[in-house]
Amino acid sequence: MVFVNEEQRSITVVNSNGSLDRKIDFKPYVPHDITYIPKDNTIAITSSSSHYVKIIDGDTLRVIKILCVGSNCAGIAFTNGKLIVCNLEKGLIEVTYPGGSVKTILSCTMSTNS
Repeated sequence: MVFVNEEQRSITVVNSNGSLDRKIDFKPYVPHDITYIPKDNTIAITSSSSHYVKIIDGDTLRVIKILCVGSNCAGIAFTNGKLIVCNLEKGLIEVTYPGGSVKTILSCTMSTNS
């Protein structure tokens, strides 16, 4: 399992028995939310301090792709081959994966709690 730690600007990987596997530093990037992309064993991470969604390899935990989404983001989910992202300035957006094209689903200002 993988968890985001905004305060320490890192992600924490925990083994299935609950023990710590490793921590990965993302400074100066402040990770906010995370979602798993099963079709290629990757993880997408948003940041409330960055205009990018970072795609991480699920095995090596290294950044393999960066998608520009135009403004800072909060929550993220993966469904039907698309990333659904709470974009703080644009609203709810859909990002094709792996292509990265952005489409607004709901235009509004979002909170970092979204």
